[in-house]
Amino acid sequence: MTTTHEPFNAEPRHDVLQRLEPDTADITTLHETTLPTNPYSGTRVALERIDALDEHAEPVPVVYSVLFQPSGRDYAEIDPSSIPALIDTLHEMHRRWLIDSNGIDGGN
Repeated sequence: MTTTHEPFNAEPRHDVLQRLEPDTADITTLHETTLPTNPYSGTRVALERIDALDEHAEPVPVVYSVLFQPSGRDYAEIDPSSIPALIDTLHEMHRRWLIDSNGIDGGN
C-alpha cells in the first residue's frame, strides 16, 4: 500500500530565509510518499527544498533533491510491483517542483 502525504503547506522560501541565521540551512519537504518494500517496511520518497544563507547572510542558490530513505532497513528499496506508483510519485514531485521553483527569482 502506498502512503502519500500531500499537499504539504510548505513554508515559502522567502519566509525560511528570513528566519535563518547566517551560515545555516533548512530543509522543507514539498511532497512525500512511502512505497512498500514488503509487508513490514517501506521506502520514503520525498521532494525536498534546501534553503540556506552564507556566512554573510546572503541567500545561497536553492537546491532541490529527491530523497529515497529506507524504513526499517539499511538501504532503500521498493518491490517491483511498486514501480508504477514510483513513476506516478515522480511525476507528481516534478509537478510540485515546477510550481515551487516558478516563484523563485533567478534561483535565489
